Amino acid sequence: MNTSSSGPTTTWYAKKRRGQWTAATLMLIIFIPMAVAIFVYHTGVGMPAGTMNKGVLLQQPVNFGGFSLNNMQHQTWNIEEQKSKWRWVITGKNGCDARCEEQLYMTRQAHIRLGEKAGRVERIFLVPDSALQQGVAESLQRDHPHMTLLTLSDAEFQQLMTGLGQQLPSTVNADTSVFLMDPDAWLMMAYQESHQGGDLLDDIKRMLKLSYED
Repeated sequence: MNTSSSGPTTTWYAKKRRGQWTAATLMLIIFIPMAVAIFVYHTGVGMPAGTMNKGVLLQQPVNFGGFSLNNMQHQTWNIEEQKSKWRWVITGKNGCDARCEEQLYMTRQAHIRLGEKAGRVERIFLVPDSALQQGVAESLQRDHPHMTLLTLSDAEFQQLMTGLGQQLPSTVNADTSVFLMDPDAWLMMAYQESHQGGDLLDDIKRMLKLSYED
């Protein structure tokens, strides 16, 4: 009697154990790829070179829309009223020095190379009020007619640059970087002196491919 009664019980436990192993295996099949994907995303290890950003991602994006921006006509420039675009932002803490001129040339060439997609991207040159000189502004508008020139008060400009610097590695200088801003006005990526125009172009092409045109 004992032998015969233990048979079904043993079979039941065996089936239960197999079911537990099956469930555990399914969970591993589901969660291991997820864990690997998260690891690759955050570290870049194992990611194909062609899919990695060339620019330096900010630890936390910085919103551009909360600042009191003005154009060259001293009129308020509200980004929420502008057409939704990706934007390169070049800053000139002390006006436009040699490094700034290189950045303007690099971004202009990258913009031109976008071809029919160029309309989805805008270049912005941003300076503090104290650094704005009429002759320089006129020269920039002549040499870069499709670029938007904007100003901020000295205090707000410093606030913006400090905020950007806090979100970048210590090896990246915010004052000499070009920034990529998404269509929702978030500054999200920086390009330092070691970056080339091709790096900006590769990243923006990828962003345009992944985003919708309004």
